[in-house]
Amino acid sequence: MRGYNQAAVISEAIARKLNIRHSPNLLKKISTSSTQTKKSRTDRAYSTAIPFCLNQYPEPDTHILIVDDIITTGNTLEAACNTFQGQNVKLSIATLGFTLKH
Repeated sequence: MRGYNQAAVISEAIARKLNIRHSPNLLKKISTSSTQTKKSRTDRAYSTAIPFCLNQYPEPDTHILIVDDIITTGNTLEAACNTFQGQNVKLSIATLGFTLKH
């Protein structure tokens, strides 16, 4: 809805720099939500419970780097990683930034 996917741009640059395959459509978002930045932690947890499904199944023993633009609560990355349950893959994550809440 925002019209710009920061994570796709970041992941494409990382893939190019590391000379690895870029698969921006491996995960498919199955629920739409508004921006998470103005929601409470509880509201974010409910809105990211199961927002993804596999758009294609990865090959066994694949190492997958999941990229997000920013970590606020970690719920989005956790949901993305949970999507790979039952798959024989290694997951790593990368973000451009994170928020600190005191």
